[in-house]
Amino acid sequence: MTGAREDFPGAFKASALITLEDVTYLYPGADTPALSGVSLTVSPGERLAIIGASGSGKSTLAKLMAGLLQPTSGRVVREHGDAAIVFQNPETQLIAATVEEDVAIGPENLGLPSDEIRRRVENALATLGISHLAKRPVSALSGGEKQRVAVAGALAMEPKCLILDEATAMLHPQAKRQLEEALLRISARSVAIVQITHDMDEAARADRVALVHRGRLAACGPPDEILSEAELISAAGLEPPAAVQLALALRRRGLPLPDVPLDVRSLADAVLKAVVP
Repeated sequence: MTGAREDFPGAFKASALITLEDVTYLYPGADTPALSGVSLTVSPGERLAIIGASGSGKSTLAKLMAGLLQPTSGRVVREHGDAAIVFQNPETQLIAATVEEDVAIGPENLGLPSDEIRRRVENALATLGISHLAKRPVSALSGGEKQRVAVAGALAMEPKCLILDEATAMLHPQAKRQLEEALLRISARSVAIVQITHDMDEAARADRVALVHRGRLAACGPPDEILSEAELISAAGLEPPAAVQLALALRRRGLPLPDVPLDVRSLADAVLKAVVP
């Protein structure tokens, strides 16, 4: 396992939305910290994927970023607005009768004027592509629709950072694609997205990837740098992207691939360049 690579050497970055400095968290009654000595930043508008095996500490990291937990030692600083978090199971987050009522709960709790609440709800529903569901009973929605409603509710708070803790884990491929399209629209609004995920394709679409292993930050950097290191990923209990595994197998067979592509399309292009004069 290599040392953590991160653009944050120890001092706080002035531009960071969220900064963790040497953070350790020990759950009450536990003998071993869930996180130990983690330093990490989230910058405005970036998309950060946090990957790691089950039990690695990545969900604890998400809760610390969102302010749901306070570190046992070290410090977490959130600047320029709060972070909103969405969890894996939307059933635990939707409490109102209809979609628009549920999305309005957060802004209502802020005591905002009714016109502002309406504006936020309409904008959030449009961004998630679910304006047509506004009057629909929450109980009548599919799993993918419920998850997009949960994200819309978080977005209606107008956070500077949206944290998704395995938010796509229970979704079928079409629902994942729909949520991914919504995330692209959210990113276009300069909202930072932190995505806790096991999905290497999701991680490959991020600006940076942070690998958490046994409660520590094992590596952090661009996706092509982190995800192409098959030994690093495997040592953390994860499977490298399929394209990476295939590219490395082709290299072992003598195909001169200068880079290791993260997706099948890029791999196909690289193979053609390598075999066609």
